Amino acid sequence: MSKSALRRALRIALETAYNDGTDASSSPILIRNDVDVKPVMINTEKRNVIQSFFGTKGVVVTTSAWSEINFTTEACFAAAAGGAPPFGELLQMCAMSKTVTGSAITGTAQAGATATLTLASGASATDDAYLGMPITTTGGTGSGQRNIIIAYNGTSKVATMASEWDTTPDNTTTYSIAKNTQYRPVTHLSDASDSGSVIWDIDGKKQTVTGARGTFTLTMDNAAIPVFKFALKGLLGTITDASFPSIDLSSWTDPTAVNHSNSGDIKICGVFDPAVKKLSFDIGNTVEYRTTTAGESIIVTDRSGMISFSVEDEAVAAGHWLEKAQTATTGVFSIRHGTVSSTARGFSVVVRRGQMVDPGNSVDQNIVMYDGRAEMIPSSAGNDEIVITTW
Repeated sequence: MSKSALRRALRIALETAYNDGTDASSSPILIRNDVDVKPVMINTEKRNVIQSFFGTKGVVVTTSAWSEINFTTEACFAAAAGGAPPFGELLQMCAMSKTVTGSAITGTAQAGATATLTLASGASATDDAYLGMPITTTGGTGSGQRNIIIAYNGTSKVATMASEWDTTPDNTTTYSIAKNTQYRPVTHLSDASDSGSVIWDIDGKKQTVTGARGTFTLTMDNAAIPVFKFALKGLLGTITDASFPSIDLSSWTDPTAVNHSNSGDIKICGVFDPAVKKLSFDIGNTVEYRTTTAGESIIVTDRSGMISFSVEDEAVAAGHWLEKAQTATTGVFSIRHGTVSSTARGFSVVVRRGQMVDPGNSVDQNIVMYDGRAEMIPSSAGNDEIVITTW
């Protein structure tokens, strides 16, 4: 009996321990129609034997099987303020840690400047503790302004903003950093990093995959729905006939397009508010199937993050993109999607050090564009080259 492409579903769950096959039946993923599943991948070795006639000699299967699952899902907002987004567990499966700030952080500023705010003396002593978080001025001078924190010095308590303040705050200004959920990279060459189990349903056929890990690209092109493209690898479980499940996608909120109304606080290599046409963040994980006589697993062996963008070319004084690429300049890359307030929903992406490479030009509607890429460079502490914050 034929299988309907309309009756396909992907369900995932974080595993409690690596390859334990945690039940994923109640965690469906909203997927687009470009899903590409390679259900059975194997390694083989040709039998290179001598025989007295032409013809193939056959192969020997040398490993167990794994699966590859590539799909796109919408980068929507969390259903609850400060909560985890529905794609959060997928990020964790891609070597990203999750940190929850469960309540708003409030205080009275010690000082303010054009694009900074010196937080209260009791603020965190950890550098970049508030990186990527949304902040609102709630009282005093400059009340009612919203911004994204793109740097924080734990010693001086100075928080640097993605945008300049309309009204410069001072020591009368009160502020609130919204409760949020953050995802930052991790480095694990063992089973310590998060993994997931996956169920792939095709109209009455059910395939399970365990020990899955992956990589992702977040694409935030203008006048388009922001999307994550995930590429997962996992160990092949079972393939059985099973009734098609009831799929509840209510946790996936309706997306909003990236545009001048819904998005802001954009920096491209430190240049504020350029005219962006295309923007994407590729975490660049190297994900490999590994087998030894002791067993098999899917591991993340390296990470090489890359930003790709296309902006309107401008006067040298406005950006000088070519000089930035020529000198491999590093700078902040950031974008906020959604609004910032105690009841609003949104997310931000901040890369502290993007190093410009590969300059080029293109034409869009007879407008000259500068096309570039930038490598995501971690600090000496590591595991901080990109921060995704949802609220």
